[in-house]
Amino acid sequence: MLWMVVNLAARYTNKTDVRNDALVNFIRKMDVEIIGSGFRLHQNIAGLDNFMLPNFLLIYFLKGSGRLEHGRQTIEVRPGSVYLLNPFELYDGTRTSYEAMDYMYVYFDLHPVSSRGIFQKNAFQSGDELFTRPWTRHLIPPLEELRQLTPEESFRQDFLLQHTVRNLVGYVLFERLQGRTNDDIFSTSRESNLVNQAFDYVERHLNEPLNIGLLVKEIGTSRSSLNRAFTKVVQNRPLKALTRFKLRQCVDLLKGGLSVKQTAKAMGYTSAFHFSRTFKAVMGRSPTQYLKM
Repeated sequence: MLWMVVNLAARYTNKTDVRNDALVNFIRKMDVEIIGSGFRLHQNIAGLDNFMLPNFLLIYFLKGSGRLEHGRQTIEVRPGSVYLLNPFELYDGTRTSYEAMDYMYVYFDLHPVSSRGIFQKNAFQSGDELFTRPWTRHLIPPLEELRQLTPEESFRQDFLLQHTVRNLVGYVLFERLQGRTNDDIFSTSRESNLVNQAFDYVERHLNEPLNIGLLVKEIGTSRSSLNRAFTKVVQNRPLKALTRFKLRQCVDLLKGGLSVKQTAKAMGYTSAFHFSRTFKAVMGRSPTQYLKM
């Protein structure tokens, strides 16, 4: 009897979609930095005028209602809603319910800077309406799981936080891909490349004072071109964005056990006072306060 062997493998293989491939590759190459997470209970946000943060802040509202205003936009936040704050944007917060507010938060950043810029551009280009769509409910299960963790299960926290942020990025970019091309979403322009070169330069010279004049000379551009690039890609001035990047490296040294004075010296600051003053101006808190977040 003649037996025939049939290869059925192709029947169980999904057809690929270049848009999905681009999204999966973007998520895979992206690094998520969890800066802080936790709960804020019984918060009266009525007095929060003109506040900003240097990183992304994801908030899951548990109790109470409020209003967040920024630019010409206003969003009402209620229990069960999820919202993302845009770095370096001014917000005003007002409590609208009788009861105080309870919320969970995940304070995070994305690396490299090209990934941060692509996500930031797509997350906020459509305004607040993006965060009222049905996809946001998919972020809630891991956040609810975080709420239920016991001290014995704390080892799962980092995994759930990473999972939540990667879900957030994935859903935002998936929403933006509808009816658009990969180039619309994932394109890296000349400006993006210039911004990346600037961050690379600072990373190579972390132990030196930040000097924009030397930087533009080293990467072969002008101050005006660098300003335009940073305004377009990271929505901030070069000096502030690069200082913030450098200070994030300082946080790693502080977490590693170096004192404020030792960190300041290692990073090229003239004194611990100068370092602390710069840190608070850019990051919103002193080095010791920031480490407690």
